Amino acid sequence: MSALVRALGYRGRTFDSGSAFLDMAPVLSPGCVLLDLRKGRDEGLSVPRELRARAITIPTIALDMAGADVTCAVSAMKAGAVDYILAGDEASMRASLAGAIAECQASARAPTRDENASARIARLTPREREVLVGLVDGGTNKIIGQKLGISPRTVELHRAQVMNRLNANSLTELLQLALAAGITPASGEGGEQRGVT
Repeated sequence: MSALVRALGYRGRTFDSGSAFLDMAPVLSPGCVLLDLRKGRDEGLSVPRELRARAITIPTIALDMAGADVTCAVSAMKAGAVDYILAGDEASMRASLAGAIAECQASARAPTRDENASARIARLTPREREVLVGLVDGGTNKIIGQKLGISPRTVELHRAQVMNRLNANSLTELLQLALAAGITPASGEGGEQRGVT
């Protein structure tokens, strides 16, 4: 699916699970979600429901197996999908997907910068800000530590300090604050093109 999305000219980012995606959703660049329901319908449909519950407006396209019936389409739309595509031959799927993504991209809005959030983040030390950026990029304590040349334990201490200074009670809250301040995940390939999640 990632290769197909990239072949259409969009950046794609994959996630191991619905919960992994939902943890990052507040800070992702404007784009859309492509849910592959062929492997896990229940978990897949929980994603648009949870996005709606969290008031995160990322359009969702559901991709289902060729033999799926009308009730499958109805349940996907009720869960919050804006489009529903059946996986068939690659040419027709590519055309359907291209149309759906283009429509979603047109409705996506870039986040506005929150000056209050920016001012709070400006009070962080340079190292704390580096750790925050690492978290926004989805890094673990170990990965952030390797990038910064410090131990995972030191990253953990900086992370706790960042949470405390920004008065964030969870990683999701911290990521939402970073997004509001204009800190977004490092962009992948594809220049200015908005990403498809």
